[in-house]
Amino acid sequence: MTANEPRVWMVMFLMGLIGGYVFGRTHSEEGTGGKRAAVVISGDNRGEFKMVLVVRRDLPMTKGKVAAQCAHAALACYEEAQKSNPDFLSTWKKAGQAKITLQCDSEAELRRLEVRAARLGVTACAIVDAGRTQIDPGTTTVLGVGPAPVTLVNEITGHLKLY
Repeated sequence: MTANEPRVWMVMFLMGLIGGYVFGRTHSEEGTGGKRAAVVISGDNRGEFKMVLVVRRDLPMTKGKVAAQCAHAALACYEEAQKSNPDFLSTWKKAGQAKITLQCDSEAELRRLEVRAARLGVTACAIVDAGRTQIDPGTTTVLGVGPAPVTLVNEITGHLKLY
């Protein structure tokens, strides 16, 4: 080992450390140039956000089918929120991405929830099954609501029971 080798390693280590820090700061918020958007929501939500997945109990779906339909709803809500509610989506992601599964008794009830969400400006995505397995084609199976502040989501789905 030469006398300069420890210095070279130290310089390389420090350059890597500084480079990682700079890269992390400039790429921490994709698409924002490293700047964090401030989200100000009125009300007493205390920064709590969630997404709710409402499953129709009147349909003969297996647990696996319900899981697949809920996954479709979560992804659809995520993609829609990227366009329509990006601030809610960003805050929800930072807050742990809470998802709650609830149940309702009919398609009519799902539609009422969807209308209420639209009135409140909350993302809502109804999932219509393709009918390849257990359910008739065109059947609405799950409604995703959110991500949004807990107080808003509860105004829409607070009366429903856990699935």
